[in-house]
Amino acid sequence: MLRRTVLGVGAGLMLAAKAAAQGAVAAAPKARFVVFYRPGPAFDPAKRFEDQPGIKAHPRYMQSLLAQGRLVVGGPFLDGSNTGLAIVEAGSLDEARAIVEGDPTVKAGLQQVDVKPWLAAFSRTFADR
Repeated sequence: MLRRTVLGVGAGLMLAAKAAAQGAVAAAPKARFVVFYRPGPAFDPAKRFEDQPGIKAHPRYMQSLLAQGRLVVGGPFLDGSNTGLAIVEAGSLDEARAIVEGDPTVKAGLQQVDVKPWLAAFSRTFADR
């Protein structure tokens, strides 16, 4: 019985991951999307991240997403690459892109984003509610 249950859960996770990869995750009301931030064309590599003109708008924007319940978690990588990651909740991939592209630093070209649908299949923190 335990073996069938484990196999059933594993098969369910595989199907969910396949559906997410094919865009079906966009239909879910609380779909999650991973956002990768990297320097954009207006980013000056001679300056530190926090010294970029206009960069202070980014944490304010992220804080507003958090207050709206759109941002699950976000922050910079600590490897000096001036890159970061966020997980946002949205109704579709297009909506998630619109949310993160609304960031003033993305609009100004200080940062660029890549957005991917994501399934939190294994997590204590991000388990579906």
